[in-house]
Amino acid sequence: MADEEPINWATNPPSENLRLEFKAWIDPASPRDKAKIVRALLALRNRNGGSLIIGIDDKTSSPLPDPPYDVRSTFHADVVQSLVSLHASDPFEVRVKFLPIGRIEYPEIIVQRGVRIPVAVKRGIVEGNHTFLQNGEVPFRTTRASGDVSSAACQPADWGELVDICFENREADIARFLRRHFGDAGIEGVLSALSPAAMTKSVPSDDAVDALNWGHERLMKRLDESGFPDGKHGHLSWGGLEAGVVISPALTNFVADRRFLNIILDSVPALTGLQSWPDTRNWSELATKPDVQNGVWETLLDVYGLWKYLGFSIIDPSGRFYTWRSFDDDASANQFGHAVQMFFDPLQATKQIIEVIASALILCRALKTANADHALHFAFRWRNLKGRELWGHFNSALDLTRAFKAASDMSSAITVTVPADLALTALGPIVMKVATPMLVTFSGYSLAPYHVEESLRIMLSRANLA
Repeated sequence: MADEEPINWATNPPSENLRLEFKAWIDPASPRDKAKIVRALLALRNRNGGSLIIGIDDKTSSPLPDPPYDVRSTFHADVVQSLVSLHASDPFEVRVKFLPIGRIEYPEIIVQRGVRIPVAVKRGIVEGNHTFLQNGEVPFRTTRASGDVSSAACQPADWGELVDICFENREADIARFLRRHFGDAGIEGVLSALSPAAMTKSVPSDDAVDALNWGHERLMKRLDESGFPDGKHGHLSWGGLEAGVVISPALTNFVADRRFLNIILDSVPALTGLQSWPDTRNWSELATKPDVQNGVWETLLDVYGLWKYLGFSIIDPSGRFYTWRSFDDDASANQFGHAVQMFFDPLQATKQIIEVIASALILCRALKTANADHALHFAFRWRNLKGRELWGHFNSALDLTRAFKAASDMSSAITVTVPADLALTALGPIVMKVATPMLVTFSGYSLAPYHVEESLRIMLSRANLA
């Protein structure tokens, strides 16, 4: 997918989601197939960008053999761009690249982010008595048309989300303007003055801490039941980041069924390579499939290879969420030839904070709680920091010319509360408020706001979220 790590289709095929659509081998010269392509591209644009990959079975995520045409000429960028220009009410840029899977190349059409007004069909596609694409239709990637994620005419319940997406892109323009004119030092004050509610509350959220402790107890129980080869609790003892998240007020209209699971997993983005709440529905190994335990969905990952990684997540239909993820510094220790529990990359850790908070805000959109009536409570805890030294292996731009070492572990969780309709582009100051108390345990180290803002910008850009 666009700007992400190459997909290994053999071991970890991706699933369709709100920003990724699959189509079998279809021909843009056919009116019926042309309509499918145009509808998909306009739907992705209205969803704020994504990818359409041709030649993939949308039910199994399996690449199909033997394209019936030359894919490079059939899906030349000029051919695809002309479809958008002809049929989109507000034309937008698309890119085409070709994914090599085995001996076959599969066209990936990448729709750029940045929709500011809904894009409609300005010219329908008709052949004889058949109307394949209706003039005036506003396509949207949604789960409301069929229960599964699909590209369809925007449903009445989708309009609020579509308008929010357009409005947030306009807010991003304003934020960029403010950054240009006020700089990093002044932007937090400007945001605070314009929207005091967007800043964090000083009162800890007991609900989020309760979710954090509840999730950790569930993790310990699952590991007790699983019997991993590296001792009673596998590589849990190395440490990791865990987060508890609570939507307030609690959700009342969901149960732990497949529909709820699909809404969550089709929405949560992958901003650092692995989602905070990973989608393992089509994984063949390395992880349990999501399963229901005591009325909530749980997923356990235990990766033993060159990388050693432990992950655990809980999705509760009442609006409680939990995630545990190993430190990348330990997961990659074998690969880079150092001991576990030795290093800690401060910017990589900060990116994981961004991922958790941004993912929760996006989930609020999918759950129709991204409004002024709801808030998100977060609790973060880093386990086993003592004795680690800061390093910048994953982010070499950091200045770590002298040693910064953690003399102790953190004694309590860091909590923060944000409005559920907070713009993703406004996360920088909030992430700083979460990361700073953790980073100062390393000999008083602090991270420059610039690095946080730039990481946020790049992460949102790669996921077509800003």
